[in-house]
Amino acid sequence: MSLDLNKSYKAILAAARQGKFIAYGDVAAACGIEWKKARRPIPLHLDQLVRISHERGWPLISSIVVNKDNLETGALEGDSLSGFLAAAKKLGLTIDDRQGFLREQQQAVFAWAGTAPDELGVEVEASSKD
Repeated sequence: MSLDLNKSYKAILAAARQGKFIAYGDVAAACGIEWKKARRPIPLHLDQLVRISHERGWPLISSIVVNKDNLETGALEGDSLSGFLAAAKKLGLTIDDRQGFLREQQQAVFAWAGTAPDELGVEVEASSKD
């Protein structure tokens, strides 16, 4: 069993449509994976979602995925913030104000969610890793 981009997308989109942030563990749970198994692969998984959203002209949907302690505020700190910003920079995006960029993306995700497609519709590659 591995993280599923389509299931993660649906979980993130459902939270966005409610105007809420979602915890990393909730994304893992939506894929049917316990957090301790998802913890290592989730950064790469969210990177893929960032790439897909950017390619489709969407805001960076992983911006609303936060630590469970920050569900109220949407704050991203430390490695979580660094990972999100690194994914954005890989796409060639310029980031002058780290927190400002994060907040802009989060607000854009909430605004976009109302008209977003219900399905991500990506082919899921079979993974032999569990």
